[in-house]
Amino acid sequence: MSDISLPYYYSHLNEKGRWATLLFLDYLDTLDIADTEMILHEPYMEKLSSTIAAILNRNADDKQLAEESARKVVAEWHKVVIANRAKYLLDGLGGDG
Repeated sequence: MSDISLPYYYSHLNEKGRWATLLFLDYLDTLDIADTEMILHEPYMEKLSSTIAAILNRNADDKQLAEESARKVVAEWHKVVIANRAKYLLDGLGGDG
């Protein structure tokens, strides 16, 4: 699990060390993810892709910058997911349910 990294996977296209992420993505592809979940995640998947593509299109050898920039997008994405989960939990503690 510690070898799974979307930023590394997408920024180092021809490198070794991508198998763990590939297998994880293959597993995710087998899941039935609700459309409501995709609404939250899709903008960050698009931002991740466009961030890496913009850097590598300018300079294909700038893999490290692409990975670092992608990590910033993933950190931002993670904060949104955590905030969404916290809201879900806190809304459920309102005493109405």
